[in-house]
Amino acid sequence: MHFIIFMKRIQFIEICILEIYYIHSLMIIGILVILVFVVLQINHQHVYMEIFLT
Repeated sequence: MHFIIFMKRIQFIEICILEIYYIHSLMIIGILVILVFVVLQINHQHVYMEIFLT
């Protein structure tokens, strides 16, 4: 009986770890996408500035 409860607890902990890992990876992907977008925007601004100044 105790063994079954222990196994269920381990499964619950594994699910929690997986959910936390999934949320963290989504957050990291989101941050990377935002960073890439910002860098592209800055690069485009530099290109526009160069075209405008020349």
